[in-house]
Amino acid sequence: MASVLSTPSNVPLLVQSLQTTITTERSHSKRFYTFIHYEHSTHLRRFIILFFIITFVSLSFAWLIAGLVRLRQTASYLESCAAKKVQCAAGTDLVCSLSSSICLCPEQTFWDNKKQKCLTVKTINTACSKNEQCDTTKGLICHTNGTCQCSQNTYYTSTGCVTYLLFGVSCLPSGTPLCNTQLGLTCDTATQTCICSSSTYWSYARCEPLSTYSSYCDQNISCNTQAGLFCRLPGSNLSCDCPLPSKLYTCDCYEGKTWITATSINGTSACMDQVSYNNNCTYDSQCPPTLNLACIGGICDCNLPYWYWSWTSNKCLPCESLGYTLIQYSSQRVCTQLISSSLMTYTASKSACTTLGWSLISPMFASDISVIATAYPTYRLWVNMETSLGNSVYANNIFPNNQSNWNTSVSRSLTAVYSTYIYALQIIPSYNKTTLFEGDTNLDRGHALCAIY
Repeated sequence: MASVLSTPSNVPLLVQSLQTTITTERSHSKRFYTFIHYEHSTHLRRFIILFFIITFVSLSFAWLIAGLVRLRQTASYLESCAAKKVQCAAGTDLVCSLSSSICLCPEQTFWDNKKQKCLTVKTINTACSKNEQCDTTKGLICHTNGTCQCSQNTYYTSTGCVTYLLFGVSCLPSGTPLCNTQLGLTCDTATQTCICSSSTYWSYARCEPLSTYSSYCDQNISCNTQAGLFCRLPGSNLSCDCPLPSKLYTCDCYEGKTWITATSINGTSACMDQVSYNNNCTYDSQCPPTLNLACIGGICDCNLPYWYWSWTSNKCLPCESLGYTLIQYSSQRVCTQLISSSLMTYTASKSACTTLGWSLISPMFASDISVIATAYPTYRLWVNMETSLGNSVYANNIFPNNQSNWNTSVSRSLTAVYSTYIYALQIIPSYNKTTLFEGDTNLDRGHALCAIY
């Protein structure tokens, strides 16, 4: 039995050792396999073994990465160069910043991702795609038009971008810095300050065009004050209606003024003085419309015969509202009134009318007399007529009984000589319709019919 188990004498010792090792390794593998797959082994044991295996592999991978990093000796743009053996990549012009220990481009250069190197910064009007490409030390930025430009409210000089001067700041007309032309400012030679031009005003943001007459405003300076305008705000001056109706928050003339629009003769629009009745004028708006005046023949007057000046009301009033009678002739309208207690003579009638600033009525045709008779139906007409030669002719008892007398007297009324006739019409307020009135004209009295043209 002992001889069977003993090692044969003819087997070498080295072979015996190898056989023993192989048997041992196989035994270990078999044990590990049995440990993993044995049906009586617990799940916890398997989990513990797998956990240690995964942990070992992960740590090995991390150590491998760390080792590779340690082997790298160069750094690119914005990468750390803190380690002693790490240098910024050659050929890129990068330098290791002493303050931040990262690779950066030197001053006056910028990093170009495409070329992977530092390039010289760009100057004014050069193409760019971002601000870093422009010379920021001179205040340049990459404008929306794709070129390096100065920022808003600055302008370029040989030393860089300089800030414009703002409104009210001292300036030199021929020097620098300049007033902000982007905001419409100019350097006034007299005051040597930055101001807006005469046609604009400072809105606290920029120079804005001045508002003209009847245009919107919110403060006086926004109106053309040199033209006499002001901004009509709540509680401001009385309305002038000159000529448009006055409205709040619009540029308006002061009371007693009127807006005159520029013409070929008058090249400047401005507020001008309004004038009263019977004063000289050039434009209708110079005559106060509230008085119903208009510029007629260079004089502020009522629009006769529709309107007549009333000294009592101090304005133009319609003819009828003053108690007068408006007569429509074939060729014109005439406002008429009767003046009582006038002698039945041409001279007396004329004096009665002219004393009031009126005139004798001057009908030309028989139809005109018919109109007058219709306007005064309860009266009897007595007519005296005088030619330009001074001759006097009477055509008495014209209406209502003897219209033929008038027809005979003016039978040539269409001729030139009769167009120069002036008539004195006396109207008798009461009479005997059956009797012709043929009294003494130096004693008899009637009403003189006066007119205003």
